[in-house]
Amino acid sequence: MLAEKLNDEKFLRYAMGRLYRYMWIPCRIILYFGTVLHVMFFINLVKEDTDSIANPIIKKIWLPIYAISTLHFHVFYHILVYMSGNQHVTTPKFPPMEKRFSKEQIKGFKPLVRELLSHSHKTEEDVKKFCIENDYEKEMRYCEKCKADKPYSMSHCSTCKRCTYRLDHHCPWVNNCVSMENNKIFLSFLVWCVIVFPQNYWLLWYFEESEAYKSHCHLNAFIYWQSSMIAYSVSCYCGMEMYLNFSGRTFLELLSQISRGPAIPKFDLEATWRDYHFINFGTYNLFPSLLFPYFYTTPITGQEYCFIERKTEKEDFIQKHSEMLKKVFEKYNIKTA
Repeated sequence: MLAEKLNDEKFLRYAMGRLYRYMWIPCRIILYFGTVLHVMFFINLVKEDTDSIANPIIKKIWLPIYAISTLHFHVFYHILVYMSGNQHVTTPKFPPMEKRFSKEQIKGFKPLVRELLSHSHKTEEDVKKFCIENDYEKEMRYCEKCKADKPYSMSHCSTCKRCTYRLDHHCPWVNNCVSMENNKIFLSFLVWCVIVFPQNYWLLWYFEESEAYKSHCHLNAFIYWQSSMIAYSVSCYCGMEMYLNFSGRTFLELLSQISRGPAIPKFDLEATWRDYHFINFGTYNLFPSLLFPYFYTTPITGQEYCFIERKTEKEDFIQKHSEMLKKVFEKYNIKTA
């Protein structure tokens, strides 16, 4: 019976998906365990009179800021756990562009960004019509796993077992997909990680002479290790994700380009990093939106990319890299046939 199941492709896919989720449980337990220790240390530190070992002004100013930062970190974490990516758009989510933006704003958009926003009120039925009229029928794919149509800008996650628009990756820490709908929340979560974890380290270092630290020195040593490792790794990953989003790419596109060779983004809007930030957050203001994204609305669903005219990967590669290759050939005197 087991041998038959092992030969079943559906069972293997299901088993690997379960294993992928479960193998991250110890890491999430470590995260929660460290958080509980932080809360215990924080409460004991607030109760303790540390004026003799630390500046009381620092304690009064820093600790509230630290508490707010930690609160936002956990709020965004649990939003990501329960906020799934947008799936099929069967009813219009936005009104037409002319009703959402002023004429001055529309004129200020780059041509392809303006074209992208002009399709934000359309549904998947409009995508099908567009593909038929422009001979893009091959791009209107059918997902055998979801038993539904899968437009060009939609990808399937084998772990969550659903298709989402502009899928970036599946995040095991939150056990959810990061896609067009919750991408801004994910970026803000990374920013708050970068803010919180170095503070954990500095907090323990600054108050290491306190009774709150000495009473649990071994557990606080664990927090030292956890905070320093996570702060370094998350900071590097946050920088990479920021670069990808400010250049209009996703992590899946980056992986595919690594395997196939250099190429421009799958959907090149010929826009600046501020335009790509606007597409993700719905505003050009960088810092308020990165820290408090729930005040802003993502202006598109992700299916709008299906309406943009695109070139083949071969043409993109030739146009973007032919000059670079010529210089390399000339430098090393390489003759081509």
